[in-house]
Amino acid sequence: MSEEIIYEPHPLAKLFPPMGPCEYKGLKADIEKNGLRNPIVLFERRILDGWNRYRACLGSGISPVFVEYEGDDPLGFVVSMNLNRRHLTPRTTRHDRRQVGRFEARRRSHQAAKLRFEPRPGGGAVRGQ
Repeated sequence: MSEEIIYEPHPLAKLFPPMGPCEYKGLKADIEKNGLRNPIVLFERRILDGWNRYRACLGSGISPVFVEYEGDDPLGFVVSMNLNRRHLTPRTTRHDRRQVGRFEARRRSHQAAKLRFEPRPGGGAVRGQ
């Protein structure tokens, strides 16, 4: 008996609001009728794209299909898949763009911090030049 893995959404996927109940109901009905048309994209063992499709599959008893993200810009991928393709209001879109901007700023800050410190052979870190 194989154990089913339960996936969680990736933090990048959470930059966008969840699908509303009416949209979700329509998505679920479509998946029940036509099956899953687009695979669910995994990154770092979490769902990068397709969270609502995943929930609809589980709720309908349909086995979801997964693919691994293979690019080098997961944030850009999530933005491309959501910001201009979902039925978002202008207000929601502005909010989402701000969320993405905040995430990018945190990522740049984290990368800069990693560059300032270099690991020492014996452990610990030294300040980089």
